[in-house]
Amino acid sequence: MLCMMPVAVLTIVLGLALLIFAAGLFLRASKKSGPSGAAEPTGSPDATAVPAPGPVAGRWSRSVPSVPEPLPDGDPVPVTGGADRGIPDAGTTGTGDAAVAGPADPVPDADPVPAPAAEPEPVAAAREPAPEAAPAPTSEPAPAAPAAPAPSGHTSLAGRRARRQWAAAHGFEYTREDRYLTPEWPVSLLHQISPDRVDPPARDLVSGFVDGHQVHIADVAGTTLVALRRSESSPVDVHFTTVAAMPAGMRHSELCDCPPFTGYSTDNRALDRMLDARVTGTLRDLAPYACDVVFSGAWLVAQLSGRAEAEVSERMLPQLALLGDAARVLPPRVTSTELAMPTADPTRPRPASGAHVDLAAGGSGDSADGADGADG
Repeated sequence: MLCMMPVAVLTIVLGLALLIFAAGLFLRASKKSGPSGAAEPTGSPDATAVPAPGPVAGRWSRSVPSVPEPLPDGDPVPVTGGADRGIPDAGTTGTGDAAVAGPADPVPDADPVPAPAAEPEPVAAAREPAPEAAPAPTSEPAPAAPAAPAPSGHTSLAGRRARRQWAAAHGFEYTREDRYLTPEWPVSLLHQISPDRVDPPARDLVSGFVDGHQVHIADVAGTTLVALRRSESSPVDVHFTTVAAMPAGMRHSELCDCPPFTGYSTDNRALDRMLDARVTGTLRDLAPYACDVVFSGAWLVAQLSGRAEAEVSERMLPQLALLGDAARVLPPRVTSTELAMPTADPTRPRPASGAHVDLAAGGSGDSADGADGADG
């Protein structure tokens, strides 16, 4: 009896498994026959609606019913298995007996009929990104002109040789370097070309005389300077420039400008008295070659716009001499000593001083000499 109990239990378990399997098959068969049964008026479980091939009208596909009678509500019967493509299942929308809700599996025995592609929905079209607008054509900027190379701190070998030859041809003296000349030149110009405020040396210096004025041509801090010693020294500083800002300690007056030069001075009234046809005409002639012309102390110094040939410097020397002569109207530096009148010798008798001049001094002297001779 005890041996038979496991066999009975095993039999019961197998029976339950077969029952569950049969129920699953029945449920699956009911799902397959649910849409066709709802569509057929006879209710036959074996009838299965097979969609007829042909064109699809509208958005919903139609199937060929077994009985050519329209449904009571007039709605078309959708294709079985349309839930996989997002189409509502007929089991949830049909009328009559309630059908089992859920997606219908495709019929394994029948060959699947390819359903035509559904028309694109407006929502999907709206989700598509709009084509990017073509960028507006922009005009390309014109290529900038190449900047002029900055002058180096030393003259090239060819320029040094040309300057030495020019100095020898005109009776000038050539010096490789001089560290004691530039401290005498205008401070405003040296601070402009050498911002570190260290007196730079004069390199490749040529020195000589033009119209009685001592002149120097040298390279200082990478620029060429032409200096001329004036006949008279003045405490008034004047700075004509085309590129620099107003130097420290100077003032500006539009009446003292000589285009293209802007004039700055420590005394604008004295500068206004100096301006005449010689000054304005000479500055106009120097504009193509010089960017700064400075009067300070006993010196007149011009800074050239770039590396100038020896011929350009030679052409500038007479013009600088003319400016040096015009600068003599600037107030001179007072160096004379006041005459001490109390201790000075008088040049003539002062009125009411008590002095008397005897006009007959010569006759009385002769008589006195005769008397002395008689006594002798």
